[in-house]
Order: sequence, then C-alpha cells, then structure tokens
Amino acid sequence: MNPTKTRRRSLSQSTPPSPIETLISFDPDPSPNPNHSAESHDWSSLTDAALHSVLSRLSSLEDFFAFPSFSESFYDLLRRRLYSTRLPWSPPSRRSLAFSHGFLITISSASASGPSKLLLWNLLSGARIRLPKSPHRLPRVILSSSPASSSPACSVVCFRPCSQSLQFCSLGDPLWKFHTFSNAPIIHDMIFFRGRLYALTPRCRLAAVDLVPRPEFTLLGPSIDPNSDDPGNKNYCEWTLAESGGNLLLVSTYLSMRFSVFRWDFEGGRWRELPDLGGRALFLEDKGFAASIVPTCPAVKGNCIYYADHRESVYYEFSLEDRSRSTISLNPSSSLPHHPGAHVPKIWVFPSLCCF
Repeated sequence: MNPTKTRRRSLSQSTPPSPIETLISFDPDPSPNPNHSAESHDWSSLTDAALHSVLSRLSSLEDFFAFPSFSESFYDLLRRRLYSTRLPWSPPSRRSLAFSHGFLITISSASASGPSKLLLWNLLSGARIRLPKSPHRLPRVILSSSPASSSPACSVVCFRPCSQSLQFCSLGDPLWKFHTFSNAPIIHDMIFFRGRLYALTPRCRLAAVDLVPRPEFTLLGPSIDPNSDDPGNKNYCEWTLAESGGNLLLVSTYLSMRFSVFRWDFEGGRWRELPDLGGRALFLEDKGFAASIVPTCPAVKGNCIYYADHRESVYYEFSLEDRSRSTISLNPSSSLPHHPGAHVPKIWVFPSLCCF
C-alpha cells in the first residue's frame, strides 16, 4: 500500500473552482428548455460579471438551478463557482443535522431543557414536514425513504453513537417511540439499506434491526476471528456505514485520514475489502454517510471519497486508486459563515437528488 500523498488546491478567481462545495452540490441539465424563449434574450453576450449580478438577485434555490437552461454560458459559469444560500432561520435557534432523500433535517436549539423540534425541509420546493416533539436529544437522524413519497411510509430513526438506545416514528405519527436494547452491544452507526435498518456494533459486526411489531436486534454473521483480516481487527479510528452501487458498505477511517472500503457479503456474512467504488464517488458528512453519485463533471472524480472539515473552509478528496489526498480551499469571499472555536458541521446538499 503506497503512503498517502497530499495535494492542495485553492478555489480562486484565476483558477476555475470545483463545482462541488460544502453546502450545495448540483448537476443541472444544460439542455435548452423549450418553455423559455431563448431567442429573445441573448444571454451568451453577457459578461461573467453581469451573469453573477443576475445570479445574486435570484430569490430561491429553485430559480437558481433552473437558470442554466437559459444559457450554456451561464451553465459553464455555474460549474466553476461556489455558491451558498441563506437558511430561513438564525444559527442560534435551529441547526442542520443532515441531508437525506432531498430534505434537509434540522432541529431547534433554542431551549436546552425543552423538547426538540425536528423539521424536514426540501430546499428546492420549500416543502416542510414537522416531526413530533422529541423528548430525547439524539444527534443522528436517518430516513428510510423520501418523505415526499407516500409509499412506503417514511420512517425516521434518531440515535446516539456508542449507546444502545434509539427513537423512531413514521411520518404522521403523533409521538416518538423510544427503545433501549439492554442485551445488545452498543451502536456505532445505523443505515437503511433496501428498506431494512442495519446497525454497526463494536469490532464492525453488523446487525439487523426490526422496529415493528416490536424492536428486535439480530447480529449477523459469525463472531469475528481475532486473527483474521476483518476490519474490526485493524487500527481504524472511525467506521461509517454507507451504500453505493447496490452494495452495503463499511468505510473505515485511519487517524491519517486514509480510507478503506468494505462490502458486506450477505451470503458469507462478512466484510470484504473493495479496491475501488466501481467508478462512483462517495460523500461523507461529519455525522456519517451523505451520498454516492456517478460523477457527471470533471471536478467530481470516480473512486474518490469527499469529506469536509467543520473547522475550516476546506474539503478533501481522497482517491482509492492511488491513495492520494487533495485539500481544496474554498473561496474566502463565498465560503460559509465560520464561528471560531465552534463546531459547525458541514452538510453536503445534492439538489439533483431532490424529490418532488
């Protein structure tokens, strides 16, 4: 295995920035829209400065991502710039937890002692779904499916890593259900995969979790042999469950911020290491898996893992092919608000994955 090589890139005016960024990562369709009269407006004659001026006056993300259909030159401009958006709340009153199935998951933080208020917000359509008030403040939230789809009903699960407890509800339920698996190992991470809930336990042993008719916890596969090459026996500092290309994955992180990826073999009941991601790109958040996408632009590379640093305006690109790591600095003039000394998690948002 080659030692990790580190490269650093900067997003500046002189060098076209990457089209992926901390808040918004998009894949707009550059093809002309027949509903618009492009002949009456020659957008191609506008300078970059003029196009930026138009862009700054768009009032919604929906308009923002629809605008490239007017002009191929504007589409090219969007692909090489970093943009952020203002959320409709101030940081002290509400914070974002994750982005899943096209919805930003947020939680109220005004009262440290009162029940938490969770809200699902579709960034493009503006649709908002309120969840029951939560008596327990559990930092991780995952969704089973798109809240915009009526079938099957979307389940919401909240949990705290390194505990045995979780709470869950379905959209429309008046209350959360809370459960502690007293005889089960602690939970490091959880994910919905093909409609079923899975949990990662110590030494990377996988478990299937059933919520109805009553919560049950079932360990999968044999006990781990301490002399095997199983990821649970290796010196990783963090483990994350993910999915990509129809596979349930385990992403293992070293202290040196190198990664290894394993696929769960359902027949053999064990993790098997993968040399690459089959050409896909994997995105990680501060709190787990964000998305797996097929690269559609040069700045998003296949077989790479992308993750952000909550303390700096940078994100990283790690290649599974050559084990190299690139550090990409965001343009300071358009970077996200930074609060010195505060833990402000970065969340990848993919408008191309939004559902209506």
